[in-house]
Amino acid sequence: MIRFLPLLAATALALTPASAQQAPRDIPAQAAAMKELAFLKGKWLGRGYRIPPGGQRYDYTQTMTVEEKSAGIVLAIEGLSLRHAQDADKPGSGSFAVVSYDDRTKRYDFRSFGFGELIPATAELVRPGVFRWTTAGPLQFRFNVDGTKVGEWRETGERSTDGGKTWMQTHALTAWRVDTR
Repeated sequence: MIRFLPLLAATALALTPASAQQAPRDIPAQAAAMKELAFLKGKWLGRGYRIPPGGQRYDYTQTMTVEEKSAGIVLAIEGLSLRHAQDADKPGSGSFAVVSYDDRTKRYDFRSFGFGELIPATAELVRPGVFRWTTAGPLQFRFNVDGTKVGEWRETGERSTDGGKTWMQTHALTAWRVDTR
């Protein structure tokens, strides 16, 4: 057993994440950046529409719960929508996202889990009260949330099929804060 300890120690060092060898994280900077997104927190209820790639618009009702996690350095966003149609009694697939701030890159990270897959996106605070996230690739999606009017969430979604050169609006939602949790 003793003769395997050096091998075990070498293996443990090799598996240590590279980030552990970098400078420590600046948790106060992460928390300060996340405070800029406080306007998103709470429980929300609203109505909107979507136009999927097939072009058939549908209306829906949306609930969202946005909560701080991990001592305020992560926001968790959970949404559920109900279509206004013959399937109105069946909830949509729902969505879940986490937002954090990377103090090393000075950027927000947005990870969405919806439609059966993980969707990473770049995110930014466009100006106080306006948050945007954009997916990468030749087919891109961009969502803007405007919370500059207290208690109101105005969201637009757009799709680009040419790598972000032109955009077509595919989504709009207006929601109201029903709880400040």
